[in-house]
Amino acid sequence: MTKRPRLHFAARRGWINDPNGLVHHEGRWHLFFQHNPHGDHWADMSWGHAVSKDLVTWDERPVAIRQDLDLDGDPVEYVFSGSAVVDGGDLVAIYTSVSLPSTPERPGLQTQHLARSADGGETWVKDDHNPVLDRGSSDFRDPKVIRDGQRWLMAAVEAVDRKVVLYASDDLRHWHLLSEFGDPSLDAGPWECPDLFPLRVEGSDRERWVLLVSVLLGAPGGGSGMRYWVGDFDGTTFTPERSDWLDLGRDCYAAVTWNGAPDGRRVMIGWLDNWDYAHVTPSSGWRGAMTLPRDLSLVDTDSGPVLRQTVSPELADCDHLDVVVRPGEPLSLHGGALTISYEDAAGELVVERAGSEFSEKFAATSRVALPAPDGGARMQVWVDTCSVEVFADDGRLVLTFLVFPH
Repeated sequence: MTKRPRLHFAARRGWINDPNGLVHHEGRWHLFFQHNPHGDHWADMSWGHAVSKDLVTWDERPVAIRQDLDLDGDPVEYVFSGSAVVDGGDLVAIYTSVSLPSTPERPGLQTQHLARSADGGETWVKDDHNPVLDRGSSDFRDPKVIRDGQRWLMAAVEAVDRKVVLYASDDLRHWHLLSEFGDPSLDAGPWECPDLFPLRVEGSDRERWVLLVSVLLGAPGGGSGMRYWVGDFDGTTFTPERSDWLDLGRDCYAAVTWNGAPDGRRVMIGWLDNWDYAHVTPSSGWRGAMTLPRDLSLVDTDSGPVLRQTVSPELADCDHLDVVVRPGEPLSLHGGALTISYEDAAGELVVERAGSEFSEKFAATSRVALPAPDGGARMQVWVDTCSVEVFADDGRLVLTFLVFPH
């Protein structure tokens, strides 16, 4: 039996994965998410929905956007990932509709659709003009839309081709292609869940653009993970300056940011899991959870701008550890299921997670460079019933792990 998280969002029942449709509207944080309301396995993808006034306590609402059905009541599509914006006072979802292989007209096609809600996300009406964007592709998905000046800007992926495609629109219905972006060094697996947004550099008036992408294979610890690029966007083309891994643990995927966050904040949340073993983690009628929400900023370093992630300040009063891990004094958590140590000679932070009977891929050791001039590694550690999130080097180094104590 797996205990429910205390701090991390998880659905009451069923399967969840990617966060979707993140938008702050009328004082509430909306968290939509990939959801199978019928079981604790990946199937029947729809959009679940939860809302919060403080990013701490979440109120799960009824399923938001459901699959279309045929005359016999059988599903003809999956409702895949996407985003949400505020338009004319309404919430508008932009999502990927996937025609099921059994759909005779266009089996497996992935196209972008709209749905509109006039009641704060409780009920939705799908647009009569759907699909609003069709490339004739079976791997075109995960649109993230933001407001960019007087237009809408979309970042989506051609997943198997491992590229981000950028589009613009004046009305959310008619889109034109701006450019495409790829990185030949990331060639291990499909790309998913992009997010492109401006972000100010701390201590300056300069603004850079950040691109997030999730990769299904090739992450440092194995399996799925996330990459980010910092660069410039001229309104048509994104030009990267530097790139790095977003999270050096095993279990942060599909993270995207909220539209409309107050005070110009850029707040991110991700799926706390890894496709290496997501289908077989212990379940009690529910499976899957989200990371803690994180505020993002950019920090100048000798090697270029680096992303800083800090747990959102709304959670400041929640239980966590502010610790210094010194050589020979490891921090043991969850009864030894996860250990954090610091090796002074190598200048490395080491996080070791014990194996588990449900997957041979679950055991993990992450070693990351972390200079510690005073001989100890300072960090903030957030421990929940089945997870640990480590924020070191003032948030420039983050490691997220699922943990299932014996």
